[in-house]
Amino acid sequence: MSFRRPSALFFAVATGWYVGLFGLGVTGLALGVGYVTPWPLVIGACVGLLATAGSYTRADLATRLVRTRLSHLLAGVPFVLIFGGTLLLLVDLPKYESWLTTWLSELLVITIAGFIFYLVSINRHVAIRYERDSVMVNWVAEPDARYRRLVRAVGIGVGCGCLILGFAVDPIVNPFPGIGGMLLAQAFLAGRHREYVLFESGLCIHRPGTISYQFIPRQQLRSVDLTDDRLAIRRGYPWPFPIRCATATVRRPRQVADALTQVLTSTPVDDRN
Repeated sequence: MSFRRPSALFFAVATGWYVGLFGLGVTGLALGVGYVTPWPLVIGACVGLLATAGSYTRADLATRLVRTRLSHLLAGVPFVLIFGGTLLLLVDLPKYESWLTTWLSELLVITIAGFIFYLVSINRHVAIRYERDSVMVNWVAEPDARYRRLVRAVGIGVGCGCLILGFAVDPIVNPFPGIGGMLLAQAFLAGRHREYVLFESGLCIHRPGTISYQFIPRQQLRSVDLTDDRLAIRRGYPWPFPIRCATATVRRPRQVADALTQVLTSTPVDDRN
């Protein structure tokens, strides 16, 4: 089993682990006992095994999670609660500080677990696409100069702001230095090439050296525009900026643009299987 290309069994086990963790937590809270006591552990294990079996028999579960963006919410909502709560603490809200202090450990665990499950879901969906769909076109390209400048300016500006804010304040939980460091790293890596694979059901993007993919469903792709210096692929909500590739780094850019246009003008496929 591979994290980068999860099998159906790998994804089912990850689903069972994630759901079982919720079962353990809910049971502990409902009974008013510790999380690592017999009843929460037993019920969490049983719920996890049921979720594993159900996930393994439903081959389209990963696709549904990606298409409905539920996998994004599983990681994003608890993170927003922590990050937003930290911002609210800066304006001195004692009640929220007390709430965040009480539930900080649970929020951190749920955030980390949700992020791992999000990565597994995306990677499993991409693996399914490779197994069942034909590749329309694939290419390797670097971002164009305008995109690199934009990402670097935003990353450096916001990243430095987060670092300064992180060292200037002392809330109970301080995610600002970590976020600032990630944004600065992203800014300096903005010019690295990426691998693109176009299926009838959407566009897969992978940055070499990483273990995760980005998948943009066909319904999110809006238009394609090819010029002498860049290939731009516009996408819908919640992404405000298009994907921009430097034309000079794309092999056969006209063929890539034609394949994208063909997918955009065709009837959307049902990618549930």
